[in-house]
Amino acid sequence: MLSTILYIGLALFALGFSIFIHELGHFIAAKKRGLIADRFSIGFGPRLFGWHRNGTDFRLSLLPLGGYVSLPQLADMGRVEGGEKEEADKLPPISYADKMIVAVMGAVFNLIFALLLSLVLWGVGREIVKSTSVGFVAEEIRNADGATVPGPAYEAGILPGIKVDAGAKDFSEHPNEKITEGLDSLRERLVKYESLGAKFCKWRAVITIGQDIPSTSCIRSNCNALARYASLCQENNLVPIVEPEVLINGDHSIETCDKVTRETLKCLFDELMTINIYYPGVILKPSMVISGDKNSKRANYETVAEMTVNCLKDMCPKDLGGIAFLSGGQSNDEATNHLRIMNSGDFDLPWRVTFSYARAIQQSALNKWSGKDENHDEAQAILSERAKNCSDASVGN
Repeated sequence: MLSTILYIGLALFALGFSIFIHELGHFIAAKKRGLIADRFSIGFGPRLFGWHRNGTDFRLSLLPLGGYVSLPQLADMGRVEGGEKEEADKLPPISYADKMIVAVMGAVFNLIFALLLSLVLWGVGREIVKSTSVGFVAEEIRNADGATVPGPAYEAGILPGIKVDAGAKDFSEHPNEKITEGLDSLRERLVKYESLGAKFCKWRAVITIGQDIPSTSCIRSNCNALARYASLCQENNLVPIVEPEVLINGDHSIETCDKVTRETLKCLFDELMTINIYYPGVILKPSMVISGDKNSKRANYETVAEMTVNCLKDMCPKDLGGIAFLSGGQSNDEATNHLRIMNSGDFDLPWRVTFSYARAIQQSALNKWSGKDENHDEAQAILSERAKNCSDASVGN
């Protein structure tokens, strides 16, 4: 209610200010042409206060909405307000040219004001859209002593990449489902990113489990977009990371997650095959087959690991470039233990299975840090420990 009143107030103010600018145009033109302007009022109704200058009564009136200028040689305000006709007849006549100039200057001032306001909004008040940038991995850096040393990230084999999708948006006519956008002008953007040093890209699709969802159309639409993105990446010598995330949110069973994940992966690789994607040049970033986070009887670590591996072995081509799991809302222990069991040697995996975690590596460190300098060292230690735990899990330790 309060916001509605505020918007109405702002709209009335904008209207009133526009009227003020319009009347100001009439007033200035009349003065320049030597016409009589006996009154310039901000607002309407009885006069509250004001002053007289050069024959004009400048006033603030009771109803501060817009305003008006009294030009008796153009419009006889005296007659409107009950004055005598003879008073207006005594005023000196004006030419038709003066009448036209004064009449149109109100609209001209509105146009000038609109132009100036547009320039101000464009230069100052416009939304600042930060263009996506490609990270830089330096071959050499200068240490605190000023000496040039090999870049640690470069020596570790870290490569720069970039997320290129425009985010998951509401899927039209499909309540509670999402479609990832960003294919428009993607080819041109990828050319630029590759020239800036990018080696890989990432695109995330979101599949939600719920009542009567996911729909076939949601799965197909997202997988088609993933395939088109992957094709454009390979066209530009970039490795596509395809991320069909089946969300953990909900009370669904692990069996339901397994069914949806299989449907999604089958559709994905059908789409990739249809447009001749080179599988060894693709990294799959899937979610694990896992119970919903609100399920009261969630599957244990061993079951999650076994069902996830079986699903991937059944649905993914053996010549896939690799698999790097997202953590997808799992706890730190879940994300680490599931991965460790998969790499324990009990499963004959045809591809490298590793992690591409964010939350499961950094969230506990961020929570500890909380933006406070005094927590820096402890938070950094937590981050280092989480990274090592995940790294060890990726080789079964």
